[in-house]
Amino acid sequence: MIVGAGSPGCVLASRSSSYNDRINGLGKYLEGTRYLMTRGGYLALGTSQVAAFVKSQSEVDYADLQICFRPMTFNFHQDGHVKVDKDPGGGVSVFILRPRTMGKVSLRSRNAADAPVLTPNFLTDEDNVRAMISGLKQIRSIMEMDPIASRIIDEQLPGKAIQTDTQWLDFMAKTGSTASHQTSTCKMGSDARSVVDERLRVRGVDGLRVVDASIMPHITSGNTNAPSIMTGAKGAAMIKEDTLSRRVIHD
Repeated sequence: MIVGAGSPGCVLASRSSSYNDRINGLGKYLEGTRYLMTRGGYLALGTSQVAAFVKSQSEVDYADLQICFRPMTFNFHQDGHVKVDKDPGGGVSVFILRPRTMGKVSLRSRNAADAPVLTPNFLTDEDNVRAMISGLKQIRSIMEMDPIASRIIDEQLPGKAIQTDTQWLDFMAKTGSTASHQTSTCKMGSDARSVVDERLRVRGVDGLRVVDASIMPHITSGNTNAPSIMTGAKGAAMIKEDTLSRRVIHD
């Protein structure tokens, strides 16, 4: 499993620069109704309205970081509940596009109902760590520039006390996440470690295919949505093609 850790930041912003209040308290019910009636409103938006692909350093051939900005802030609670902040704010995150660290998913036991064991191996590659620290510093620089700076009241996370690389690393270790872009647990290929072949058939198991992001040998640069849709469409076409071929041979 190849993972790309992301670290968040958030600022206290002017009320006109955030829609926290529109999707909080009674407002979220009004917006929910609006979405059900019109398929529009704030609930029809993605969490991030702006994204930037940037280099961690000038020597990099092409962008290796993705920065996402959003005029809202929220927090994850230990029970899995997500709650939008009451005060107006803006959020921003940075993700490494080509992580070198590789985690793994292992079986916990012979019982299929037992949750698997996840070993992400975050922040174990020094080059990736340096790139992420560069991204966090770039975020601060961007947020300090006008016109966006005129809408910011205060940097709440990580806070201006974070200045050294050691402090940035500690911040990432405490707040980082995968953004749910896990891939590459059943990679496609022709080598001995490949789980599926070029037609997504599981090696050694008749009639079984894997058709999702797990077949990617390496995670794609950027979001995995479009590549996953492409994989699904191509996989469906191959399943249909193979089914028709078997029917012709049988007939």
